[in-house]
Amino acid sequence: MVVGVYLDLKTDPDWFKLIGEYASKLKRMSGVLKVIALRNPEERIYESNVLVVVSKLNMPLRRKIVEAASKAEEELGVEGLSPLICSEKEKTIIESFQEEGTQVPA
Repeated sequence: MVVGVYLDLKTDPDWFKLIGEYASKLKRMSGVLKVIALRNPEERIYESNVLVVVSKLNMPLRRKIVEAASKAEEELGVEGLSPLICSEKEKTIIESFQEEGTQVPA
């Protein structure tokens, strides 16, 4: 399944802004390929509501991705990000999020 950019405009405005801010921070990171967010912060797949797909998993990149979530929440004063990080090879996880989520430009 290939999804371009799909934005559910009925999404809570604060969640929408938070995801946008988070994606903006991730866009600057080498190795981040996709961000797929669920429609609201309460929804969960694998205990997460945002999937960050990377070209290659490594601990330094994982830390930066988690730190970016905290910074986005702090800057907007909104909490709720629970990112799951996977490599582009983990098709089952990616497909699960694509079926339920909203892919945002990273």
